[in-house]
Parts: sequence; C-alpha cells; structure tokens
Amino acid sequence: KTMGNNQSWSTVTGNLYKGVMIQTWCNIAAAVFAIIALITTISDLLNGNFFSAIEWGFWDYMKIIAVLGGLYGFYLFFINLRPWKELVDPNDTSSIESIYTATILQIIGAILGFIPFIGLIGAIFQIVAWFLLLSAYSKLKNSITFPEAAKEGAAKIHKAMLINLIAAILGIIPVINIIALGLSIYALYLTLKGWKEVADAEV
Repeated sequence: KTMGNNQSWSTVTGNLYKGVMIQTWCNIAAAVFAIIALITTISDLLNGNFFSAIEWGFWDYMKIIAVLGGLYGFYLFFINLRPWKELVDPNDTSSIESIYTATILQIIGAILGFIPFIGLIGAIFQIVAWFLLLSAYSKLKNSITFPEAAKEGAAKIHKAMLINLIAAILGIIPVINIIALGLSIYALYLTLKGWKEVADAEV
C-alpha cells in the first residue's frame, strides 16, 4: 500500500475538513440559538405570556436545525476516516486507526451521557478518546512519511487539543473565565487551520 494520489487525498481530506467546519459552526450556531431561545422564554415569563413560554418558537427550531447540521458534519468526518487510512503510508495507518477508534468512543460517550446514572461511564469514554486523539496527532506531526504540510496541520490540531485542556481547567475559576474563552477561540482557529493544511497538502 502506498500513499494515495493527490486527487484522492484532496477529496478525502477535503471532506474531513468540511466535516469539521460544518460541525464546528453548527455547534456554535446551536449554542447561540439556545441562548436566544432561553432569553425569549424568560422574557415571555416576565411578561406573563406563559403559554408562549412553553411553546416551541422560531429559535427552538433553528437550534434543532443547527444540531442536525452538526451531526451531519460529524457523519461526513467519520465516513471519510476509513478512506483516509487507505491513502496514507503504512507507517501512519495506526494513527488514523486511532482517530477512527476515538471517534467511535466519542459517539458512545455522547450517547451514554444522555442516560441517567451512567453518564460517568460516558465521560470515561470521552477521556479515553481524547488521549487516543492526542497520541495520534502527536505521531502524525512527527511522522517521517506523512506529507509535510499535513504534519504542520497535525501539529496545530495537537496544540489546539492541549490549549482546550488548559481552557477547560481555567474555566473552572470564575475570575479568569475570559482567559479560558480566549484560549478556546484560539484553539478553534488552530483546529480549523490545521485541518485546512491537511486538506491542502501535496502528496
């Protein structure tokens, strides 16, 4: 098995990048719509419009659409991991396999998180997935057989994961929440930039 041609690489990694982009922006949109919907509900309650408060409004439907869009992005990313594995050098297939496994663990963890009393198990799945991804991107950024531009992209994704961890820890401290937010935004930029570099890599 050899490194795939540039057209196949750009198609598969382009879909991976699109999946990450769609999922990211849809998740942000869903969060914004949820906040607007909450504000609208509170406003209705304060104004005595109790029936309007409990009814589904425009922003509730927009949130659902955004969530569905995010799920599609996740799906687009997931279904292109196997084809990606077939395009890389044999030395790098284990890293792609780890990303694939971690993605499955994230799905299981997310599902378990909705089930009462076993949410902790879901959190464990997510933690294991995080370490698998961190290890995979670390190996790819140091690989001698991975395309050079893609290595730089993997390095950015790896760095973004560590920054997100720091942001999550800092977010626990109320006084410096703004710093955590800034770090999260920077990590988001690095993640998207990293995947764009992977997609644009020449093979």
